[in-house]
Amino acid sequence: MNHLAHIFLSYPDEYSLTGNFLTDFLSISELRKLDTRLASGVALHRRIDEFTDTHSAVRACADILRPQHRKYTPVVIDIYFDYFLIQNWNFFSIESVDTFILNIYPILEKNKYLIPYRMHHRMDRMIESDFLRSCANTKRLEKTFTFLQQRTKFANQLHNAHLDLMQNEETLNQLFMTFFPELILYTKNHSKS
Repeated sequence: MNHLAHIFLSYPDEYSLTGNFLTDFLSISELRKLDTRLASGVALHRRIDEFTDTHSAVRACADILRPQHRKYTPVVIDIYFDYFLIQNWNFFSIESVDTFILNIYPILEKNKYLIPYRMHHRMDRMIESDFLRSCANTKRLEKTFTFLQQRTKFANQLHNAHLDLMQNEETLNQLFMTFFPELILYTKNHSKS
């Protein structure tokens, strides 16, 4: 799952949300040194990733995308799933996606003192670029995938990933809608364990 989904699944616990958000950006040693209030978010992030990686609907998505995206298939799926979360938002929340996102940025800003200093500038840039909407539509997806392609070291087709989405959107959306309600239920049952 990508940023929006991880944050959505942690909300409204601000410490869990902050820890969950940070997990992909920090080394194992940095994660061990985090304020203990953020530990539940780190643990939840890992459980979400484990559940996602083993789910049959996610594997079916991977089967569709692997021929084009090979080793980057999991990255593409994560980003697609944030896109589908936004497209299907009203199915999962009575609060609008815009209101939700506007509530998240102040939480991250407020808890910035709890995160490693090296992440402060990066988080500021992410918020400034409205990163939670980076998958909101195909135009933003194209920019997101182009940015990622420039940061990867292996040959890839990420710059075309938005086109692959348009070709397979109906099937991928159905798989997402099979998977995500189960993930929500799983996180509700495991958020404090």
